[in-house]
Amino acid sequence: MKKLIIVLSVLALIGAGCNWGKSEPAFVGTAYENSEYSFAFDYPETMDVHSRDPGLQPYKYLGMDVQFFASVRDVVKDAQPTNLAFLLASPRLTADDFRAKLEASGAADLQEVETVKINDLTMYKFTNATAMDPEIMKYHYLFDRGDQTIIISVFVGEFGPFEPVLSTFRSFK
Repeated sequence: MKKLIIVLSVLALIGAGCNWGKSEPAFVGTAYENSEYSFAFDYPETMDVHSRDPGLQPYKYLGMDVQFFASVRDVVKDAQPTNLAFLLASPRLTADDFRAKLEASGAADLQEVETVKINDLTMYKFTNATAMDPEIMKYHYLFDRGDQTIIISVFVGEFGPFEPVLSTFRSFK
């Protein structure tokens, strides 16, 4: 009888930690859908997506002419919104093209380039040390949408708060 009670107790404890195949999202949020570049993602109520006016979108990034179309911001961390990531679009870039631009900028020591799959999007993830502190990492994610490459430039020190949002990126038609 004691063995049966112990076995049932163990099974109950193991079963209590299971969600029986259902995965729960990291947060309940709002969907950002970009019909121009055909992608979407979710973000929590503690963040917002600031879309830039079309006249303000042309931007120089790493010496490239890009469209800076939005930023993801934390709206509760500080008195003013804190940028977590910039969303940029460039005419189609290869990983080698972006690597060359990143290295030529002199602002970074490239550590790693890897291919990652986030939902239905295949992305290049660039990890580099920053010029201000080689222990602090900067992250860029690139994925293609039509004839454009979307660049997600995650701010230094903001990968932790942005990572749950990144995990929700997906194509949108």
